[in-house]
Amino acid sequence: MKVFPLYLALLLAFSCLPARAAYAQSNRHVLFGDVRVDESKVAGLNPLAFDIILYSEGGIFLARQTVSSNGRYRFNDVPNGRYDLVVEVETKEIARVRVDLSSPLITDLQRDLFLEWKPIARAIPKTTVISAADAYQRSPANKALLDRARQALDQKKYNQAAELLRKIVESDRKDFQAWTELANTHFLQKDYSNAENEYLHAIDAHPGFFQALFNFGRLEITLKNYDVAIEALAKAVKARPESPDANYFLGNAYLQIKKGSVAVGYLNEAIRLDPQGMAEVHLRLAALYNAAGVKDKAASEYEQFLKKRPDYPDRKKLEQFLVLIDNEILGKPRTTDDARHMLAKLSGHVHDVVTGVTVIRLPDAERRTFVETTHVRFAQLTPEELTNYLSTDEPFDKAGAYAIQGRAARYIPRIEGCYYNVVGLPLARLCHSLTELGWSED
Repeated sequence: MKVFPLYLALLLAFSCLPARAAYAQSNRHVLFGDVRVDESKVAGLNPLAFDIILYSEGGIFLARQTVSSNGRYRFNDVPNGRYDLVVEVETKEIARVRVDLSSPLITDLQRDLFLEWKPIARAIPKTTVISAADAYQRSPANKALLDRARQALDQKKYNQAAELLRKIVESDRKDFQAWTELANTHFLQKDYSNAENEYLHAIDAHPGFFQALFNFGRLEITLKNYDVAIEALAKAVKARPESPDANYFLGNAYLQIKKGSVAVGYLNEAIRLDPQGMAEVHLRLAALYNAAGVKDKAASEYEQFLKKRPDYPDRKKLEQFLVLIDNEILGKPRTTDDARHMLAKLSGHVHDVVTGVTVIRLPDAERRTFVETTHVRFAQLTPEELTNYLSTDEPFDKAGAYAIQGRAARYIPRIEGCYYNVVGLPLARLCHSLTELGWSED
């Protein structure tokens, strides 16, 4: 039996109940809830535990708790505010929900998390080259036992498979493949102690056997023995440097011991080896850069992820982050260098065009005020395109150094909001405000 890393989609629902209403105002809260997991649709190496992490609205780490499947988390003495509740498995974020504790009338808040694991199909190469060093010649009797064990595993008869594999290793202590399959079987059964011992037997018999090293490293991550996991996964990467999964798990193990600078190299290598399959690693890197205050690199990771996952459900949330990375107001350029700087900042990003309008009726001074915002996606400009656009007169009397109604239209693949707001004035809302004040076209 081959054991591959478990790729899971997560369906997250939640219930939110104020557990106790307090009519005396309080600025401290208890946030708690049950973690309920449906594993019925997945057969494989399901997680031993979940990390529940509390972040401030600004992304600052506040607290972490580890709970078992169908366990309960609890954070005490949480101040008023809005928070992100994050669920991680084996250092990978699988869910994030917003929690609002800004009301002083609620002291305790129950937020239950309902998780349903679903397998995601990944393409498996039609042919696999097995190293001669990983082949093992066993006796005909043991070969027959191994075939029967694999059939039992296919039928999910794990106890029967384990008994057959145990007979093989008792008769031949050097059969590293049988040791590995026995460990995999116990890993499936969540018998982690026996699995750990059996992986070590396999590695002792064949120190460079990738499957034993890789799954042993995963097991040690599950058990939070990160130093041991790193040692095993580093050897797995050495044995099979082309494995994106081994690079990914090694990078995440380094993150757990606060060695982000080392982790980044392995995570980037995982992406390089499998750009589509490892697209979510961009989110992991973005979160790492964001926490370190390196906003431009975080934005770059989000942008790369959105190119690979254009239908991502939280796309707008990520694009809003991209809008806010610099928080710089761009007016009209004074010089060519100003215009070049502005266009370079807009290139390849989403930005906001914001117009504030106040309409005053005379003589009674009745007024209407509104702010209109349009999200504008700018294409990635090549150096030649930037130079050519700067050679026109368009950039120099326009806020942001471009005119959407002019030559720059070719560089704007999409907007969200009012087109005329970008041109200069949000006409629809302006007419609505004028109508409210009694204006008529007649």
